[in-house]
Amino acid sequence: MPPSYATNTSMFAMRAAVVLVCGIMAVAARCVGIRHGEPDTIWHPDVAKQGRVAASVRRADLDLRRLHKDDARLTAYPYGHAVIAGLTQRLIDRTVARGRDRVEFSGWSWSLRLAQQATLLYVAALLALLWRQYRRWGPWRTALTGALLALEPLHAYYSHYGMNDVPLVAGLLLTWLLTRELSRERPALPFRSLALGFTLGVSFGIKYQAALAVTFPLAAWFVMGRQRRTLRLAASVAAVVLGGVAGVWLTCPLLRADPDYFLGALRDFTAWQNDIVAHDSAFWKELVRNCANSIQEFMAAGRWLLLPGLACAVWRGWHHHFRRASAPDIGAALFCAALL
Repeated sequence: MPPSYATNTSMFAMRAAVVLVCGIMAVAARCVGIRHGEPDTIWHPDVAKQGRVAASVRRADLDLRRLHKDDARLTAYPYGHAVIAGLTQRLIDRTVARGRDRVEFSGWSWSLRLAQQATLLYVAALLALLWRQYRRWGPWRTALTGALLALEPLHAYYSHYGMNDVPLVAGLLLTWLLTRELSRERPALPFRSLALGFTLGVSFGIKYQAALAVTFPLAAWFVMGRQRRTLRLAASVAAVVLGGVAGVWLTCPLLRADPDYFLGALRDFTAWQNDIVAHDSAFWKELVRNCANSIQEFMAAGRWLLLPGLACAVWRGWHHHFRRASAPDIGAALFCAALL
């Protein structure tokens, strides 16, 4: 056996082992506390309307305006998570369960399925991130990153609900990962940009705040512009827009059915959300408040122990290749986090 073959095999085995262990930890952390027969452990008021929409998508008779009686607070809600669940179950009905009587699910069943789907999407995004970044990060940094993302308390807690927050994080992880891949793309085949746009569009349908993640491709395009890669830049922008339209079209049924009504209802929905949180200050004050809250949350639950490691990583990166290779997309991620 050639030495290179043995080395490549051992590296692949180590890579697979690290990623697999992180995936198992992520699934285990999200399954704790979910027991059959106890809906209160995974129930949230917004899950009920998500379940009704998923059931309607499964039956292929979704009409959000009729279902919610033209109430903008309900019709303009982002139902992308429920749409994916309904389409998945419809596909199962037509393939695996073909020829059998279709069983209608209860609200409890849909809430459990939405929670399971949230876990599946997040774990899949985590595994993709770790697998692709392993060569750059190495085994120890990949394992540390995977453990932190797999065991993050807030993510694990929200995975117990059929809400759209965890799928949103999955979409943001994939968007960031695909943005890192744009430098390897050929102008004639912008498949990565197309996948990036589709992920952005689907994430927007899951939760509207995903629109802030457009800062990720903007950072990559800024680098392309600085390097005078005009053809690659134009092809990437066009592919991202095309993919984004396809993703939004798939996960925003109200926009697909009645665009004019959707835009009006979205304005009313946004105004209603602003009234709930009662934020009337200027944008820059809101940005400062978000950053201060993020720092306070970071200091809670022992996360302050990560500060020395983060400071060391920034210092090492700054004196090596940080500014040249990673500053734009890391800066975009931090800016997006501050806006969120």
